Amino acid sequence: MSTCIQLVSVTRGEVAGSWQYGIVAAGTTGVLGLAAYGVASDESVLRLLAVTGLPLGIFLFVVAFGVQLTGRETPRHVRFVTGGGIAAMLGYVVLVTWFYAVVDHDHALLASAESFYLTYGTASIGLAFGVVTAHHYGRQREQAHQLKAANEELRVQNQRLDEFASIISHDLRNPLAVARGYVELAAETGNVDHLDDVQACHDRIDALVEQVLALARMERDPEATRPVDVAGVATDALETVDAEGCNVVVDVDCTVAVERNDLRQVFENVFRNSNEHAGPDAEVHVTCLDDDVGFAIEDDGPGIPPADRESVFERGYSNADGTGLGLAIVAEIADTYDWDLALTDGTDGGARFEFRTGGGDEESTASTPLTAAESGDDAGGDGTDSGDSDGADDTVVERPAPR
Repeated sequence: MSTCIQLVSVTRGEVAGSWQYGIVAAGTTGVLGLAAYGVASDESVLRLLAVTGLPLGIFLFVVAFGVQLTGRETPRHVRFVTGGGIAAMLGYVVLVTWFYAVVDHDHALLASAESFYLTYGTASIGLAFGVVTAHHYGRQREQAHQLKAANEELRVQNQRLDEFASIISHDLRNPLAVARGYVELAAETGNVDHLDDVQACHDRIDALVEQVLALARMERDPEATRPVDVAGVATDALETVDAEGCNVVVDVDCTVAVERNDLRQVFENVFRNSNEHAGPDAEVHVTCLDDDVGFAIEDDGPGIPPADRESVFERGYSNADGTGLGLAIVAEIADTYDWDLALTDGTDGGARFEFRTGGGDEESTASTPLTAAESGDDAGGDGTDSGDSDGADDTVVERPAPR
């Protein structure tokens, strides 16, 4: 696994806003100011250029520098550099004017035409110094911020690697050792019934590998989403979950802006959790929230004690023969999309998982009708959806207990 840290990454598409040409405008103002003074005064063009040639060149440099930054930097950075340049220019002018006012007691210099050249030259130097200094300071500050974020990301990845190593060294080693013992026992006694126990160990290893791979693929882009039909995904999730007799009722009519596989992972893991803890005759309901945008998954099992409701979302937590990773993955997916995940008591005393997906942006998560193309694609992606999502208002999909 490799980590690529890019200290400065700015796209041209980010360059927009009212401050986009702030530096260019400041430099152009200096050039136009000289032109206006030349028109209004009796100074000859040659003398004017001889006296103000250097300041004029500095203002032109600022214009070119601003054009370069406009094409490379974000509006926020351009705004910061513009503010720094103007502040430095005003500071220089005030400081130099105050100095000459103190030294020149009769204020002859400040009252003469030479005062314009003094102010113009000071303003050009102050503006150039301000924009260059602010640009480099802003870049260093941005780099420091991005480096800090990259270090935090690296720390989280290292922590995840440590957790993976713990899972592999402990949770996988235990069922392997048990399976090896049963194989040796079967070889010594010739009793093939022990192979059923070996198969159970292999099933647990397979479940662990599946959950670890799901955790390893947690790098998601929450912006690259589209509305997904919750009922269709919940129904599809039943195809890959061994509910062992649990009745699952899907009665939901809403869409959620999410990657389809992530939402399916949520349903699969919560369904498995209900199957493991609520019992073989449990009933699981998938419904919409009445007071917010989102959905809920509820069972009628014994429920989860309030003292354990935060712990169940921690990796490795399990009070049964589970992997301890299923609900941790659910919590990470909810955090990725800024969902509010709450674990409460169900209507019949069981566990109720509430996913409030609004996040203040109802346009992306509210119940909205899907187009025919979206509905067909969300139904299963490959045309094999087992749930009808077009009658969503009273859609009820049941998975009966096997006989």
